[in-house]
Amino acid sequence: MEAGKAVSTGQTEKHRVVFTNPVTLNGETVSSIVMREPTVADMRAVDKQGSTDLEREILMIGRLIGVPGEELDALSVSNYKRLQDKYASFFASVGQAAAR
Repeated sequence: MEAGKAVSTGQTEKHRVVFTNPVTLNGETVSSIVMREPTVADMRAVDKQGSTDLEREILMIGRLIGVPGEELDALSVSNYKRLQDKYASFFASVGQAAAR
């Protein structure tokens, strides 16, 4: 799957995020990872777990890429920003569709 390309998997889409340099997640060194689109169930679960906006965002991104949120702490800011931008894009596309 090419970076940034969406693939429909039934109810949610998945997008590949390419890191600025390889990272270790789930004990494996990777140069990219697939992030799935969040569901309402994800939003409800994370809302109950995190006590700050940042904690909830980290937990959500972890859920969407299949990595415990604590593992994201070791990422460089530039690599985390790539995940953050992709996560934010799911909500931006909703706003664009509503404006049509």
